[in-house]
Amino acid sequence: MVTAAHGHAVQVGSPIFGYAVAGLFWGAFAASTPDLQAISGLDTGGFGSLLLVMTAGAFPAMMLLGRVIHRRRGPGGLCGS
Repeated sequence: MVTAAHGHAVQVGSPIFGYAVAGLFWGAFAASTPDLQAISGLDTGGFGSLLLVMTAGAFPAMMLLGRVIHRRRGPGGLCGS
């Protein structure tokens, strides 16, 4: 049986864990960007442009994927119903 105190701890702990994982991911990505730039062979401006294009492409992709999931799974999306 889950008590109210334990339920509250899970509700607070889950977002903290999520932010910690996201922080570790983006920290590792930021630390590896010099190596990624060297592997790609691009100068600083070219590598920055590549990151900008990837980011700009992510937004329409997320919107399109959200619509596809909504159509196929309903309003609950991936989380249920």
